[in-house]
Amino acid sequence: MKENVMKLIDFGFKMYRKYESLLKYLFFGVCTTIVNFIVHFSCLAVVYNVYLATCVSWAVAVFFAYLTNRILVFKSETKGFKEIFSEVSKFVGFRVASLGMEEGIMLVMVGMLDLNGTYVKIFAQFLVIMANYAFSKLFIFRKVKEEGC
Repeated sequence: MKENVMKLIDFGFKMYRKYESLLKYLFFGVCTTIVNFIVHFSCLAVVYNVYLATCVSWAVAVFFAYLTNRILVFKSETKGFKEIFSEVSKFVGFRVASLGMEEGIMLVMVGMLDLNGTYVKIFAQFLVIMANYAFSKLFIFRKVKEEGC
């Protein structure tokens, strides 16, 4: 019995190490989504405008996401103003693309089809998280392989 438990624990650690960045991304993606939701619904209670609330919540969530992605998920090693500026620019640029995607979903599904804004927001966030992981992994925090001598 003890041997099976140890094998299961060992397997769990191997899987964690293999998928560490994805698991951390999902965890901090959920945290970012929670930040997004809190800010979104707080703004909505004050301004009563779903599109403005989405923009404000997006800006706060992007700031939170950049910090967690850079430091904790992808462990970026970029240094110097020029490299960090490039990284931030790519991060924000791709987040602008996902904001456009989210705004489009909200516009069509809430504004035109008159669907429930809360359910549409959840659906939109699911799609945004998937797109943002792909952007981050493939284009923003991609590790550059050093050329051999």
